Amino acid sequence: MEQTQSSCFSVLKDNVAYKVIQASNTIPSKGKNKIEPISADKDTAASSQDDLAKELDEFILYLTQELYDALPDKFKPQVVDESNEAQLPTKTDAESLSAPPTFRDSLITYSLVNNEDSVDDMFHSILIAYTEELSSLAEDARRANLPPAAGWKSTRTDLCEICGRDVPLTYHHLIPRSTHDKVLKRKWHPPEMLNVVAWLCRPCHSAVHKNAPNEVLAQHYYSVELLMQRESMQRWADYASRQR
Repeated sequence: MEQTQSSCFSVLKDNVAYKVIQASNTIPSKGKNKIEPISADKDTAASSQDDLAKELDEFILYLTQELYDALPDKFKPQVVDESNEAQLPTKTDAESLSAPPTFRDSLITYSLVNNEDSVDDMFHSILIAYTEELSSLAEDARRANLPPAAGWKSTRTDLCEICGRDVPLTYHHLIPRSTHDKVLKRKWHPPEMLNVVAWLCRPCHSAVHKNAPNEVLAQHYYSVELLMQRESMQRWADYASRQR
């Protein structure tokens, strides 16, 4: 099975990874139809943890390839930017598809879903998140042609503030823009905090928005430090930091 190296494949892999990681803090053990837990024992050798992380990544890669190969061409655009934004797949397109048999079998075999009825829920959740992230990439491309807001340039970091990788960064409003009116009305934060941003890679930026609704982010997770108190973000950051 030839693995595609397209950017869309990478985006899909990130969304599969997020779901797998959040579904369980366990990974599949090769040759076994069960999931072996990742040890939390402090005496576990670092090399063993690296082996477990590698095995997790291989499993996620396998799931992603099975899913990607089954997707219609519309879900595999060669370019994602403002020029083809209208042609990108939508939530409705995602909901019209059914999970590939091999993908379905893997989720059930490794207990990543509670029952067969949950397979399509997880499948559609992954695909909907994938289509949303493609739209976000198109928006990122459009924003890249605009001058940064006053003060943002001085805060820009070289590395993603969550995973620490040296990759292209986007800016994340720590108090999401859709909540600004409510934030001011209810006096959750002073006006000067509204445009404070964190510089995140696109996968980590998307992971933040998967973690909690915008109002919850605005009220309780309005700094990188607060975001990283969430176990789900810690687990995501550990995975993302190991990716190229």
